Amino acid sequence: LGAGVPVLITNVPFVANQIRKASCGFVIKANKKEIASVLINYLSDEKKMDQYSKNAVKFARDYEWEDVFSKAFQNYLLHSL
Repeated sequence: LGAGVPVLITNVPFVANQIRKASCGFVIKANKKEIASVLINYLSDEKKMDQYSKNAVKFARDYEWEDVFSKAFQNYLLHSL
């Protein structure tokens, strides 16, 4: 994601929903036909490729290690006092 490459992911709770909402990847069933269909559709639409690439970078920034750790640590401090 951080390199601007959208992901293919199966319907895993929470993460798949976030990927779908952010339009930075594709939530698929794990079968050859759906994978092929999604990739062909994506690779034949330059506008979609550009938008999903930008969305992937933006989504990845929200999950940089320093930010995730800082938020988790702050949350821990708030709830442990």
